[in-house]
Amino acid sequence: MRVEITNETRVRVPRSRIDVVARRAQHIFRLPKNTHIALACVTDVVMQRLNTQTRGHHHPTDVLSFPLHEVHGKQSRAFSHLPADPDGTVHLGDVVISLPTAKKQARQLGHAVSEEIAELFAHGVLHLLGYDHVRKNDAVRMAALSERLLSSGS
Repeated sequence: MRVEITNETRVRVPRSRIDVVARRAQHIFRLPKNTHIALACVTDVVMQRLNTQTRGHHHPTDVLSFPLHEVHGKQSRAFSHLPADPDGTVHLGDVVISLPTAKKQARQLGHAVSEEIAELFAHGVLHLLGYDHVRKNDAVRMAALSERLLSSGS
């Protein structure tokens, strides 16, 4: 899986952690080898604008996801049928992370900024794959999947 990262801030993006999460997602969900995700790392100003435009919330948030396909995340086989470009690339969509918010949350939670960014990326990828956390049981499932994406085991 390829993750194209655009960083509009001065906060360092942990490329190796992002790649680990992407590889784990590819393995766990049996995503095609040539899957592509765009990751945009932005300021709070940009994130607030996106959050206002897309969700009607007039404040920055930590992560937003913009899937290119409607996917129902409970059926991993569905991912093998996603449409591909002529070159075979399957675009899942975009994940946008506010790095100032990630930095603030990392400080509040007492862990490294790189870990917070990886967690937000994992959360965003799960949204691209059709998972949500509106209902309690869905939130529990999504948290468990996020842990799997962030772990180093299989």
